[in-house]
Amino acid sequence: YVLYKYSVMFQALKLSLPRLHYKDELFFFGSCFAQNMASELDKDKINVACNPFGAMFHPQAIAVVFNRIMDEKLYTPDDFFNWDGYWFCFEHHSSMAETKLAFYIDKSNALLKETKRQLQTASALFLTFGSAWGYSLNGQVVANCHQQSSSLFRRNISTSDELYQSMHTAIQKVKTLNKDIAVILTVSPVRHLKDGVVENQRSKSLLNLLCHQLSENINVCVYFPSYEFMIDELRDYSFYKRDKVHPNGS
Repeated sequence: YVLYKYSVMFQALKLSLPRLHYKDELFFFGSCFAQNMASELDKDKINVACNPFGAMFHPQAIAVVFNRIMDEKLYTPDDFFNWDGYWFCFEHHSSMAETKLAFYIDKSNALLKETKRQLQTASALFLTFGSAWGYSLNGQVVANCHQQSSSLFRRNISTSDELYQSMHTAIQKVKTLNKDIAVILTVSPVRHLKDGVVENQRSKSLLNLLCHQLSENINVCVYFPSYEFMIDELRDYSFYKRDKVHPNGS
């Protein structure tokens, strides 16, 4: 009964996903939802790699890192700043921080090269977008503000054109590197309610539009409706953690 129920559910969602083998190499990039999906697959001994520079939520921040990886633009001391005894990079998650700059630079460049190698052989790249709201520094959306003063940044919601152009360029570079890779696009079902209920829905709508624009214009891209699946098919809060925002292990 359970298998029948979910087969009907997937048919209703009109999924059209590439066939993947358990030996395939899968790469997850994006929000914490990507990390959770990769973690579940890793438990089943699937060959997965995920977020080498930490979780990223905004498509333009993801595109910045992808362009750096594809162009092999190595990190230099100018890409880092020191705060409270640690070195940080606005292109990375705070979990990447180090106390020694030279070590952080070497680690980042090693990850950059390894990520490009993994993308070159990966069967599928899963991109999970979390929010269209971003914080810009010197005209570039950062991956993380690292608790710096809000006066340094400009908070705004990206336009559909800005989102599309940035991700289209990045994905085309990945496609040039690996012509056989499949790109599965998702919108994280985790609602960013701190932005506001209306603001969150506005953001998710832009991300949904982005995924469909990319899947309609780049032949390696397909859309997986994780957001719709959680919001419409799994409306029962028994599928969520106590915060009623994050999906649980059910």
